[in-house]
Amino acid sequence: MVAADDVHLDEAETVALAYFQAAHRNGWSALVALAADALAERDDLEDRLRQRARQISRGYVRGRVDA
Repeated sequence: MVAADDVHLDEAETVALAYFQAAHRNGWSALVALAADALAERDDLEDRLRQRARQISRGYVRGRVDA
């Protein structure tokens, strides 16, 4: 098994190697797992951004001054 420390790898190569090894050297399985994790991270980020936008919007409404 190759370790990232054995050769100089950039961050993307290190992540790819970890997925490849976790998938027992099956390239397709590694790619699918990496894509699934990336999509889950994207969905989580989008949820957090929507939540933050709602909090900001509520803050503006609460701070509103009627003239």
